[in-house]
Amino acid sequence: MKQDSISTSEFMEQQVVETSSVFTDFSTIAARGYNVISRARRNGRWWVLKSLEEKVRNTEPFVSMLRKEFDIMASLQDPNIVNVVSIEEVDKLGLSIVMEWIDGVTLGEWLKQPHSKKEKLRVLHQLITTLAYVHQHQTAHRDLKPSNVMVTHRGNNVKLIDFGLSDTDSFDYMKVPAGTVGYRAPEVEAVEASATINYQRADIYSLGRIIEDFHLGRWSKGVTQRACASLDSRFHNVEEVAEKLLLAEKMFFWRWIAVVLFGICTIVLGGGWVRQQFPEWSAPENAATKTLEHGRNLLGTGEKKETGEKETNNSQQSEDISQHSPTSASQSSAPSLSASHSASQNSPNSSPSART
Repeated sequence: MKQDSISTSEFMEQQVVETSSVFTDFSTIAARGYNVISRARRNGRWWVLKSLEEKVRNTEPFVSMLRKEFDIMASLQDPNIVNVVSIEEVDKLGLSIVMEWIDGVTLGEWLKQPHSKKEKLRVLHQLITTLAYVHQHQTAHRDLKPSNVMVTHRGNNVKLIDFGLSDTDSFDYMKVPAGTVGYRAPEVEAVEASATINYQRADIYSLGRIIEDFHLGRWSKGVTQRACASLDSRFHNVEEVAEKLLLAEKMFFWRWIAVVLFGICTIVLGGGWVRQQFPEWSAPENAATKTLEHGRNLLGTGEKKETGEKETNNSQQSEDISQHSPTSASQSSAPSLSASHSASQNSPNSSPSART
């Protein structure tokens, strides 16, 4: 192989990046309730740190809740769930959950931007599939809302975040009611203790409210109504939501096709009936047709007259020729007879009887 045919991969510019095994470049993203969300750099990567406010940093049950959140998130390994790395003591922040940095926006912000129906359905199906995965691991999110769902800038991929209020069957503490007003199920607000609440079905109610925020159209209304219905009528699991949503989408498509075909048949078949029942509606068309036919008749009559005149002239010429032809023949034959008579008289060999 020739040396000049070998290509070399390289950076366009040389850049020196200092890496550190400790967190640096701290910046606060949000401070909600008793939690503080920060961003920091370590080993050349950006990370998200979830820690406690300074006043409750060493106080129970807040420390136990933070550890519970980490344990739940660590048990959920899915591409559409934020990935946690560790829980560790961080300088200036105390005990913190270390998570991947997501380059994107919340679902609420994403829905304010213009998107096609296809893009919306893709994001929604990812969210439904992710919630089904969470429920399959005996976990309830308990605070499902647009601000707890991230959508990446690249690829529009869903990332479910904030499991601070989540619960599983394996934990026996912090079982108090939880959720956000507007997305919290009615049964959560109706009782003081949450021991009798099925929080997975409460998540389905929250999912129904999120589907409403997508504004997919009338065809999805039946799904959202059942998802947000009372417990007796609500979907039993997330798989039912996905199935009914897909069915409603297909039914909407075929109904649209049926309406189009019905309209075409009505136009084609109904036009003849209308003309029969209301002939005056087509009077202008009939008048125009009659005018056209009358013009054609006049044109045909004119052609016939010209043809008749030509035939009459030809017949008269033929008669004239036939009348003049015998006279010419008799005139042409007269000299011949005279010549023959003269010849017979002047002939020496003619008999006496002939001369006599």
